[in-house]
This record gives sequence, C-alpha cells and structure tokens, in this order.
Amino acid sequence: MTATVGELTSTVSGQGAPARAAGTGLQRAHRIVALICAAIEREVELSALPLDADEATAQADLLSRAGYADGGMPTQDVRAAMAVMAHAKGLVIPRALPAWQGLRRLLADSARFSRVITRGGAAIALALVLIVSLAVVRRGHDFAAWTATVGPVAAEATDIEQNLNLVATSAGSVAAFPAGSYAHAQASLRDISAAQSALSGLFASSADPILLHDVAAGHPDAGAVVAHDGPLVASARQHLQAARSELTLAHEVKAYGQKWSTLATPPTMPSDLAVAWASAAAQMSSALAAGDVTALSRADKHLDLLIKGGEQETTVADQVRALPGVAASQAASLLAPLNGMIAAGDQEGALTLLARWDALRAQVPVSYEFHLLNGAGQHPGAVRQLAGTSAPKRYYLLVKVVDSTTGAPVGLPVIDAESGAATTAQLVGLEVSAEVFAAVQADLPNLPANVAIGGKVAGDLLPTFGVTVLPGRITHW
Repeated sequence: MTATVGELTSTVSGQGAPARAAGTGLQRAHRIVALICAAIEREVELSALPLDADEATAQADLLSRAGYADGGMPTQDVRAAMAVMAHAKGLVIPRALPAWQGLRRLLADSARFSRVITRGGAAIALALVLIVSLAVVRRGHDFAAWTATVGPVAAEATDIEQNLNLVATSAGSVAAFPAGSYAHAQASLRDISAAQSALSGLFASSADPILLHDVAAGHPDAGAVVAHDGPLVASARQHLQAARSELTLAHEVKAYGQKWSTLATPPTMPSDLAVAWASAAAQMSSALAAGDVTALSRADKHLDLLIKGGEQETTVADQVRALPGVAASQAASLLAPLNGMIAAGDQEGALTLLARWDALRAQVPVSYEFHLLNGAGQHPGAVRQLAGTSAPKRYYLLVKVVDSTTGAPVGLPVIDAESGAATTAQLVGLEVSAEVFAAVQADLPNLPANVAIGGKVAGDLLPTFGVTVLPGRITHW
C-alpha cells in the first residue's frame, strides 16, 4: 500500500500533533517524528516528493488546499519528513517490531513527549529524529536486500499457483468417457493437489510487497527463507509439469475417442478384412479404456490402413482386370501379399507395394530394354557394403534403360534400395547374386558393347531378364 503524507494527517493528529501551525523547534521535531511513525504504524510507503524550490512551493500549495496547515502540520514540516523518508522509498516497518513500540507510545502522548523535551532540550528532539531516520534508512536497505534474495522464489511460487489453477480447470472439465482420458485427468488433479500442498508450506508464497513485508518481519534471515522455500517450490514445479503431462495424455485419449466413437465394421469393408477389423477395433477399445497412448496410436494406424486398404482392394481389382492377359497375371502375383499386409497392420509394406503397383501399371504400354554398361570406358558392375559394418556385400549389374524401338532413354520408376527414395531413373543398378555377378564379369570380353540383358514388351507389367535378377535397385554408384 502506498500513501502520501496527506493521507496520514488524521493519524498524526490522533498521536498528539499540535493543533497550531506555528511552534517551537521541539514541537516541530515532534511533528516530524510523529509523521514518520504514523507511516510506520499504518505500514504504508511514504512516497518521496521532489524538493527543489518550484516543486516544493507547488507541493506546499497542494498540502495547504488539502487542509494540512489547518490540521497542525505546516508544509515545511511535511517536506522535512519527506526528505527523511526519501532515503527509504518503499519502506514498510511491521507493527510487530518491538523497537518501535516504546517510541510509538512516547510519541502518542504529547504531554509526556513535552516533558522529555523539556528535560533534554533540543538535542533530545534532534536525536529522536536522527534515530528514527537512521533506523528507517537502515531498515529500508535491509528490506531491499531481503526482497532481492527472497523475491524470485516468491515470484516463481506465484507463477506456479496461477498455472496450477489453469491446469486444474482444464483437468476438471474432462468427461468420464473415455475412461482412459478421465484416468489421466484425475492423475493430473492429484499432481495439482501435491503441488498445492508443497506451496502451502512456504514462508513467502506470494510476491505481493505487503505480504513480503509481513514475511520479512517474522523471518528476517533471507537465506533461511530461500533454503526453506526453494525445495518446496521445486517440488511444486515438478508436480505442475507432471500435471501438464497427464492433462496432455487425457486430451490425446479424448481425441482418439472422438475419432473412433463408433467401431462398427464399415459397410465397404471387404469380407476378407472383416476379421482383421474386429481385432483392431477391440485393441482400440481396450486402449481407450486403459489410456495407453502407444497402443492407441498403433490401433489407430491399423484401423486407418484397413479402411484405406478396403477401398483400394476394389480399385486395384478393377485395375488388374483392365490389363492385358499377361500383365493381369503378373499383377495378381505381384499384389498377392497386399491383403495379408493390410490385415497384419503392415502399413509400410502395404503402402510400398501399392506405390510400386501404381508405377508399374503406368509402364504397361511402354516397351524398353536393359543395356549393360560395358562399352568403352564403362564398367558394368558395382559392389556395395555399408561402411564400418559387417553387412553382406551386395552386387549390382549397371544398365541403361532405352526404348526398344528408338533406343531413346526411358525413365524407369525405381525405389532405391539404399536411400528408400522413389525416383525415375534411366541408369539403374540391378541386384544379382555374387555368382551371377562373377559370371558376367568373366564373360565381359566375349560380350558386345551395350548388350541387352533383359527388357519388357508393351502390354506386360513386369520385365524379364536373361540372367537371374534380385529385387534390389540402386540409382547412384
């Protein structure tokens, strides 16, 4: 709380301030000390005011209009008190300090004060003013240092309390279904309760200046306050983080519950995938009840794959039927593992196979050949092994893909075995066994340049080769 001197007039007058503006130096000393002690008594900050000539005159006019002169407090006395208090801006001295009690009682009795002044003269009055002033300044400096030490911990406690309230509001609004979401919300509320319990044990639970003054009165050793409050604040912060994590899980489970609010078999689901759907749906229900986010993610992907795979199955079947005879037969063989991958939840395998299917299907009308790169200055083979590993070596025959009729380069859809990237390439490495690789290398002197070792005719889905070729392909060597 902050007050100007003007707001303390009634308090000063009640403590025996003289009723007339004029008075002896002793009476003036009494009024100045009484004014300071009035601020102490009410535990307020006595705001410092500018004291240069022009501003002092303006302040005197303001105080006069407010009735201070009539109340027995001349403006020059007010300014004198201001000058003392300016050195301890922000000071609050709690009522509980014993050192002030006797002085307040003395100053509250005007007659008693006058007798003391009479016996001790002006020196006593001046000493009283100096005692009060020095104590005020010292106390102000002590409190500033105390606040600098304790304030950050108290501020963190305030921040934690505010965040706990926000998390508690959100966690408290989580519905009872799905059960897993509600369970995580309740766990969040338990962590919030633990954090609040830790905060309840603090000496300085708020950064509010008035409250800090009260704490400083009872616990003047700032280091001891931090040593006591620091671990409690750290514990509260840890529980707040745990509460947030649990709340995040509660919302994740809730989102899965909303997405899969119905787990009935979709009407478009092929019959051969119905059993897999029922299994994945059961896994989803169990994970929703348990709040197991990992299991929820796995079941979610499986159900999505089943839906997409069911839709793809009809589309792919129509595409296969539209192919020429040989291509249709090859496509059926290629796509045979697809439903098994979908039913097992092998999303990566299913999507890779479908991507390969789309790329090959686009090549059905194209006729091309694989020409071995064994011309002048070329080397038709590559041996690969992952650096720094004991992985087996892989062997590749390097070829160029060209149009069977024109000899122009043809871009072939390829999934690089080393990078996993899908690309279109005119130069490709075809994986072969070590034996085939060695045989081709040995026969190179007898082979014509750029000899064809395989190809595909228009209308076919897959190429054929004159040597045994493995599935791997590379596009860089």
